[in-house]
Amino acid sequence: MICSVILDALTRAKAFADLADWRKICVTGRDALQWLDELVTAQVSALAPGRAQRCLLLDDSGGLRADITVAVQGSSVVVLQDPAQLRPIDDLLAFYTEGSDVELEDRTRKLSIFAFPSRPNGPDLGGTAHYTPSALGPGSDIVCMPEDHDRLSRSLQKSFALASPDDLEAWRISAGRPRMGIDTFEGDLPQEAGLMDAVDLGKGRFLGRDALAPIDASTPLRSMVVALATAEPVSPGEQLYVGGERAGELTSVTGAEDGVLGLARVFWELRSGPFATEAGVELGLRSGAE
Repeated sequence: MICSVILDALTRAKAFADLADWRKICVTGRDALQWLDELVTAQVSALAPGRAQRCLLLDDSGGLRADITVAVQGSSVVVLQDPAQLRPIDDLLAFYTEGSDVELEDRTRKLSIFAFPSRPNGPDLGGTAHYTPSALGPGSDIVCMPEDHDRLSRSLQKSFALASPDDLEAWRISAGRPRMGIDTFEGDLPQEAGLMDAVDLGKGRFLGRDALAPIDASTPLRSMVVALATAEPVSPGEQLYVGGERAGELTSVTGAEDGVLGLARVFWELRSGPFATEAGVELGLRSGAE
């Protein structure tokens, strides 16, 4: 079961998360932002200091390669990536550096980040930088040097609850936020993964744009990530069925006060349900998730 106190604190901007294990790749050089802008799915070339943008790196066929956040901190450009994604973003980006005035540096151990997924402005702490939105959502993040990590964490915990990884999972599943590496994987289209909010088809250029542009609401796809709810216990990995026909599987599950919330990866043609597990537990589509 989820810790409802921490979940409520995350929702009401009274909790923070330590993103120590997230990959943090610094992109330097005269062409840094423009170079990234031509690769990723959202506008980043005009990002001002203190601003960030969630975006995707796709392959030429429009399939997912990475779900990332590009943040500008002073004169630095940092790419953040959830470690649940198997392939590091610096390895993926390195292929495109030839001929550009761009260098990549892994600063995962040289930067510490505290995330406030629901707080528009992070607390003002000496010796820190800020950007918004957060790598976790619409909130904000605080950036500091590793030597300041423990001191600032203790200071923050005087006013805010520290969310554990399990707390964060409960929060994002409750919000219906798919996680690459858990609910969706490399090769999935953004439309299948529920990640179109990180795609700007109005951009003139990004990897995979030509493959995505013709897809509309009438285009049959392969799969879809859906948010579900049930009153009975279920587990990740359980197979789902619609009318006795296999429809997909549960990928993420968290307990709630009135049952269980989950995300599932299901076949496109069966995405409307109604869903049931092999044991007969019924799950309904959840409204109100992001």
